[in-house]
Amino acid sequence: MLLLPGNATQLIQELNPANPTHYGWLLTPRRTFTKQSTHGLHYAVDNDRYSMGDQWKPDVFFRAILRIREAHSLTKCLFVLAPDTPYDAPATLRQFQYWGHVIRALGFPVALAAQDGLENLPIPWSHFDALFIGGSTDWKLGSAATDLIRESKERGKWTHVGRVNSTFRASRLIEPPDSVDGTAWAKHPAHYAKQWRHWIEARQPQFTATLWSLQ
Repeated sequence: MLLLPGNATQLIQELNPANPTHYGWLLTPRRTFTKQSTHGLHYAVDNDRYSMGDQWKPDVFFRAILRIREAHSLTKCLFVLAPDTPYDAPATLRQFQYWGHVIRALGFPVALAAQDGLENLPIPWSHFDALFIGGSTDWKLGSAATDLIRESKERGKWTHVGRVNSTFRASRLIEPPDSVDGTAWAKHPAHYAKQWRHWIEARQPQFTATLWSLQ
C-alpha cells in the first residue's frame, strides 16, 4: 500500500474506486485533513520528527492527533508513529516508553520507529501494533532491517517503510512491507501514484493477501 500525501486528493478520487486497497493517506501534524474527506481509505499518522528536525514540538504533535481523532475514523487508522530520534535507536526507545502509552490511550494503534541499531536492543514487541522502518538508507536496505520486517510480519504487526521514493527503491526491499511512503510522491503524486499502480499490479498475487485483508 502506498501512503499518499495530502496534495493528492484529486488523484485519489480517480484511483480509489478501482484500487481501494493500493492507496492510503499519510497524515502529519501539518496535514491533518480535518476539513477534507479521506475518501474512505485507510490512513496512518507520521509524527513529522524527521521532517521538522529541531523545530519539532511535542505539543503540536499532541494537538494534531487530537484533531485527527475527532475528524477521522479510528477503525481506518493503520498506526500513529510515536515520536522518535532519527538514526538513534536507544533514544527512540526511551521516548517510546512515554509516547506509546499516550497514543494508545487515545485509541490509536501505535507504531515504533525502527532506527539504526535496534536489532541489538530489546524490542518491546508486545507494546506496539506496527513497526515503522526509519533509519539511514544503508541500514533500511540491509539485512538488519530485512530481518526486523520479517519478524514484525510473522508477529502479525503492520510493517511500514519510510522514504521509499520510487518503485526502484521498493524493489530493493528484500522483504516487502505492508506499506511505504516517500517525499517524491508528494512532489509528483499523479505521475508516481500511477507508476505505483502499474508496479503493484504487476506483482500480484504477492501483495494481494495483505491488501485485500483490509477490506
